[in-house]
Amino acid sequence: MKKENGKLGALMSQMKDVGKDYEDMIKARDQSKKQLEDRFKDVFNKIEENKQFTVAEGNHVMETLTGFQKKFENKLDSARDAIRQEMGDERKLMDDNVLQVNKKLDELDKGLADEKQERIRKTEENLGPIRRDIDS
Repeated sequence: MKKENGKLGALMSQMKDVGKDYEDMIKARDQSKKQLEDRFKDVFNKIEENKQFTVAEGNHVMETLTGFQKKFENKLDSARDAIRQEMGDERKLMDDNVLQVNKKLDELDKGLADEKQERIRKTEENLGPIRRDIDS
């Protein structure tokens, strides 16, 4: 019976050790679980910070782009207005030149018509007596 008591004592000792090992395993598992949760929180916080940074940078880029677009549109409008003004001034000058040229052409046409009439009159003056002499 001593042998059996010895075996029973050894079994009881092993059971105590298994119980202790089980408790150690539970503690280790809980500790590992807490470490994983802490790592998860750290990673999640970094992701959130990155998201906020990305959104802020996106907003900054949009503001910069909007500012550039407004500046560019203003410069484009100014350039367009300047070109229209310049074209209007050039057109007025060309219209004035066309009017002057037309006026000069009218004067030349009138002078040419007057010259033609004067030559016809002089020719008639010179040829009139000769025709009368021929007809008579």
